[in-house]
Amino acid sequence: METLYCGIDAGSSNCHVAVLDESGKWDMDTDIPTSELHLTAFFESLQKNGERAKIHLEAAELAGWIRRIILERTNIEDVVVSDAKQLSWIGKDPRKNDSVDAFKLAEFLRLGRTHPVYYSDDEKMVTLKKQVKHHDSLSGEQTRIKNKIKASLRTQGIIIKSSSAFSRRRRPKILREVNNSMVRENLEDMYRLLDNIEELSKSSKKRLKSLSEDWPIIEYFMEVPGMGLVLACRFVAYVQTPWRFSTEKKLWSYSKLGLTQRSSDGKPLSSPRLDRNGNGTLKDLSRKVFENAQKRQDNNAFKRAYQRYLKTTYNHEHARLSVQRKILTVLWTMWRKNERYDDRRG
Repeated sequence: METLYCGIDAGSSNCHVAVLDESGKWDMDTDIPTSELHLTAFFESLQKNGERAKIHLEAAELAGWIRRIILERTNIEDVVVSDAKQLSWIGKDPRKNDSVDAFKLAEFLRLGRTHPVYYSDDEKMVTLKKQVKHHDSLSGEQTRIKNKIKASLRTQGIIIKSSSAFSRRRRPKILREVNNSMVRENLEDMYRLLDNIEELSKSSKKRLKSLSEDWPIIEYFMEVPGMGLVLACRFVAYVQTPWRFSTEKKLWSYSKLGLTQRSSDGKPLSSPRLDRNGNGTLKDLSRKVFENAQKRQDNNAFKRAYQRYLKTTYNHEHARLSVQRKILTVLWTMWRKNERYDDRRG
């Protein structure tokens, strides 16, 4: 049975598809309208003569949707979505265009040089991740508006460093101090916008709470010092399954907490440093849990670990990063073993 290797350069209007045979010969080079109907029809016809088709895409907004269409609507079972950062031959080529990009994706697949990104086929998990991203987007918008409000107040000589700048009770007094009428009206608009987004954020959190009931482990995660509902949902949504990582170090690397070092001929060229590749969301999550745990009144495991690492390294940043790795390991282990948090183990 002959194998066909297909590279898809996905676009909002059209998807460019390059198909190579087993020898690397360019078998097909075409555009397909980006719609479920056209994609299904094309890939259903691809194996009509008994060939076996394999598909390769670059991770982007449309990749998950196209992958799902191919797997659910056709007989093709091998669809790989690769990390775009690992495909630098495509992104940095000065001859970059849709046809060349699709060809390179097909060639990478033929040579076995793919860098798969994990995609869950569980529709509930896909929904949870979308809701987590939506909630994070609203939180980011809140932060952006708050920064704009403080910046606008500073232009009027009103410097408020605390969160009281957003207090509904203090707003009338703050606005009276603004002499410029246009600036005052703009601030009133921003305050109204902030209130609306805060209400949307509350509604979003309620939907997260409802979705979280499908994963009992989220309730267990909320027992971890520094963890709340949103952070627990975020960990589940981005890790998706603890079995995708065979070791804790692979989880650290995925979370941008792994170490890397440049070397040549077996000799180090630099000191070990954090690997910049990976998922910054999980790194941010571990940082938030660390900070929340340090603020608690109890002497929890993460506080104790931080003091131990500090005595060993004499470096606050190194100690913090070690605790962040510990936090991720604790969550990963709890999920794998389906067990509750035990602070005595720290």
